[in-house]
Amino acid sequence: MVIDVDLFKIFWKVLRVSALVTSFVFTMMILVESLNIVTRGIAVKWLNKGNLLSFFLIGLIALTPGCLGGFTAVTLFIHGVISRGILAGGMIASSGDEAFFMLAMMPKEALILFSFLLFYGIFVGIIVDKIFGKKCFMGRKCTDGIVIHEDEKDKFRRQNWLNWSAFRIIFFLCYFTILVLVVLGIVGEKEWNFARFALLSTILVGFFTVVIASDHFLEEHIFHHIVKRHILKLFLWTFFALLIMEFIKIQGQSIELLVKKNELLAIVLSSLIGILPESGPHLIFVMGFVKGIFPFSVLVASSVVQDGHGMLPLLAESKKEFLKIKIINFIAGVIAGILFFIFGY
Repeated sequence: MVIDVDLFKIFWKVLRVSALVTSFVFTMMILVESLNIVTRGIAVKWLNKGNLLSFFLIGLIALTPGCLGGFTAVTLFIHGVISRGILAGGMIASSGDEAFFMLAMMPKEALILFSFLLFYGIFVGIIVDKIFGKKCFMGRKCTDGIVIHEDEKDKFRRQNWLNWSAFRIIFFLCYFTILVLVVLGIVGEKEWNFARFALLSTILVGFFTVVIASDHFLEEHIFHHIVKRHILKLFLWTFFALLIMEFIKIQGQSIELLVKKNELLAIVLSSLIGILPESGPHLIFVMGFVKGIFPFSVLVASSVVQDGHGMLPLLAESKKEFLKIKIINFIAGVIAGILFFIFGY
């Protein structure tokens, strides 16, 4: 059977959506980065008790879209502030950079999923500490805390308003361009609906941040951390994940039937892929759910196990500890996926 496919139309559509999602993610990363600096150290003061509040606070920190929440939780674990159970629960709550994409493409379902991940993570974390005991990094006894320097938060605000660095000019022009494209309807929705106003508001917030932020923040945090480490990779993963989904849609009925006939296998496969300490592969399951190819149970299983780049610092410090957390969360992911499958989701 020959299928008539307009390749240019498909590529143009995927490119537009990829630009839209990447710009949204970029702006949200900037906001998370700035909030991380301004509020640094507040939550740590409440973590030493190791009670239910500690589980909840780490879950909220890890739930923050992007890798910063995961990095924070891993750092606290390595320094002996939180237990292995709290970290496992936090990593279940964390979705890494993929959380930005889910908020952009499926906001209602994303909020439901994030709420489940938070409380499921707390539940699993408590079980882990009950079974294996309250142990911190390398099985050591948890300490009384970690000193987090707060001097950097003073570098967020701009001091010299007349001086415009090259980074500020480039980011300013990029935001101005995307702002014009959104207003003209070239990027995003063509109708003036809620989604278009929400995107426009997000872009304006990013635009405002670029204007008031310091040169240090623009260069070190936006360029070196977000642009160099994330944006190109995220754009490419988004583009190719969307492209794959577009071609899957061409054989949509047969692929959807195959997945539904092997849903348990898809749950296990998505959980296995979630073990990878990488932002990107999970997008295949996000896009598949948005397109109606993968059921919610598969997305849940993948989301429980994967945590973007959050676990990379732990992998660098101890492969043994990395594997312990990942094995715990893999089991939790498969169980969660099967439960949602049993209840018809």
